[in-house]
Amino acid sequence: MKREVSISIFAVILLIVSVFMISYLGVKPTGFAIFQQQTQTDFNSGNYTNTIYNGSAVVLAANQTTGVYTSGIFNAVNISTLNNLTWQGSGNLTFEVKNCSAPDCSGGSFTSVNLSNINITGQYFQYQVFLTANSSSQSLSSVALDYTQISNLTNQTNQTNQTNQTNQIIPTSAVVYNPAGIFTSNSVPINFTANGTADITCWYNVMNSTGMSIITGNTTLSSCVNTTLSGLSNGNYLFNLYLNGSSGFYSTSSTFTISLPSQNNNQSTTNQTLIPPQQNQTVNSTPTQPTIQQTVGVSISDIPQQNLNEDGTGKVAVSVQNTGTTDLTGCVLGSDSPDWASVSTGSQGIKGGATASYDVSINVPLRSDVGAHNIGLTLTCSEATATKTLTINVIKTQLGFNLTSISRTSPRTVKLIYSLAELANQTQNVTINFDLLDSSNTIVSNLSQSINLSAGTIKYFTANLPINSTSPLFKNMSQNVSLTLKTDYNSPIYSGELLKTIVLGAPISGGFLSGFAILGEGSGSIIIAVIVVLVIVIVFFVARKVIKPRKSRKK
Repeated sequence: MKREVSISIFAVILLIVSVFMISYLGVKPTGFAIFQQQTQTDFNSGNYTNTIYNGSAVVLAANQTTGVYTSGIFNAVNISTLNNLTWQGSGNLTFEVKNCSAPDCSGGSFTSVNLSNINITGQYFQYQVFLTANSSSQSLSSVALDYTQISNLTNQTNQTNQTNQTNQIIPTSAVVYNPAGIFTSNSVPINFTANGTADITCWYNVMNSTGMSIITGNTTLSSCVNTTLSGLSNGNYLFNLYLNGSSGFYSTSSTFTISLPSQNNNQSTTNQTLIPPQQNQTVNSTPTQPTIQQTVGVSISDIPQQNLNEDGTGKVAVSVQNTGTTDLTGCVLGSDSPDWASVSTGSQGIKGGATASYDVSINVPLRSDVGAHNIGLTLTCSEATATKTLTINVIKTQLGFNLTSISRTSPRTVKLIYSLAELANQTQNVTINFDLLDSSNTIVSNLSQSINLSAGTIKYFTANLPINSTSPLFKNMSQNVSLTLKTDYNSPIYSGELLKTIVLGAPISGGFLSGFAILGEGSGSIIIAVIVVLVIVIVFFVARKVIKPRKSRKK
């Protein structure tokens, strides 16, 4: 009896040690893995077209005869084979499936398959189901996709081959040295170094860093050589450099300021009257130096009208100039409506003839009237003052955008869930562009999506932003990284922008049992699975110990 108990305890300890050794060595089993959709949250990662989730299942919307539900994109993390799709619901439903290599699944196409033997390979998968109004009701309450990871051995082989290779392909990258900082001339050098394969092409554009309007459109840099940028006026700018080739796509940015010197070349003159000398009078032959009169003045440059959506936000740089020869001190820009416009730049000194810039943040208060609103700005210096009117034109919202959640789901992926609401009662073709910017406004990830939004509908969408392996977000996987998410959404009748500061930490992943990930990314369900396995093993040995003595007594 004691011997059997000892064996049971030893077996449990051995299993626990094996589990931790597997975790420590980083072994990732392939084979059985499942994507599942069972709740409304799961289904809301996809798109509803003439369909809705009624609280328990996906069904046709009211007064609709046909509809389609398109799932969110399932990420298998590694190259995998999709084995089969099983579903629960009612009626005869028609499914189509696609596999793709891009995180947004833009390159794949849906095809009809045998759901019990799909047998397609890729990293990203998506399905769509067709519902029709017929004699039998149709609904979809749950979906499970079984897949097998096959890339672990391939990855290990590739790593070995990469170690032994002497001529590795260098990923596309670049470092921008100029333009950066402040320039007092409108002739600005473009200096950068580019890495990658010989076929890379380079191009750039220049944007106003405040309104993000394009100043210089996409311009090709022949043979990726340095050049000179000219013709810019005073202001703050964003320089975007793009590279593309067989070694991959890469983009980076830098900020710079043009501050041209004042063109005040007025010369003072003195009218002198020559008086003939009197007899016995000495004439002073030393010339008299002209006296330069000191002047005091300041002005605020005209501010373009700011067009913002209801509840919208924006930024504008306000330029001021010392129009006199006397240096100005303690210059502070203020707003008569801080709830509409607030100044983030503090007190500045402005030398005679020089200019200065103040950053103004604009926020349209809730329930503001549509139309023009005039905001008074006052620059107060110790020596002079100036005023200017900022006009904010509030535009009626015709397309609603709401960011539901954002999380880092893998070392190379940031997942966004968002919704679009069509408010103009007409179909809109919407283009959405996501940019993740670091503290220096360098783009670390970007993604564009095109969506057809039917009149009066609200839809949920998923966007998986790829992370460049050279970015700090990829390198600092265990640390929180503060980023800015810039979202631009545009249709033929409406445009909007959202700037949101976010903090991303380590990926939400399943550790060593990631092959059993639910919804493709792994979660706390892995820990539960391990606990369940341990409990089953313990119950088995306890039951064995109890049953065996009973059999002995019967004998």
